[in-house]
Amino acid sequence: LPVTITMPYLDQDGDGTVDGTNPRVSVKNMAVFVLDEANDVWHKLPVSGVYPETKTAKAGVIHFSVYAVLGVPDQDVSKSYAYPVPFRPGRGDAKITFASLPSFGRIRVYTASGEKVKEILFVDPNGSKLEWDVTNSDGEDLARGVYLYIVESGDNRKTGKLMVIK
Repeated sequence: LPVTITMPYLDQDGDGTVDGTNPRVSVKNMAVFVLDEANDVWHKLPVSGVYPETKTAKAGVIHFSVYAVLGVPDQDVSKSYAYPVPFRPGRGDAKITFASLPSFGRIRVYTASGEKVKEILFVDPNGSKLEWDVTNSDGEDLARGVYLYIVESGDNRKTGKLMVIK
């Protein structure tokens, strides 16, 4: 007969990421999988769910097997952004912060004419944020002007503009 299996996961601080994962695994990227022991492959169960309010994952199953809650690192860049924009060192701005970053990826900064200024690789940024000292690859302060940035993670990409005013 069909039964429902329930498996807990850890998220003690309720931030929507599984505790102890590096890079971060978002609860929204988890599902219940079954092990195909003959082929040594995990298959996602089509009818499973993750329930953050009880910190559990559930699935309906019809036979004994090996089941697990699996997730992938967050690669969502859609909410990533940079601040302060414009960047004004004269008013006390010291760094540009990239916020709402995924679990891993890279940020590339270009001049308006397309010359690469800086590339920053990141894994599990602290609080989904990364601070940049607004210098180029040689450690020199950026000149005033408009710059473009690209945040990438996996196949996901988001672009934005920065402005440096001195």
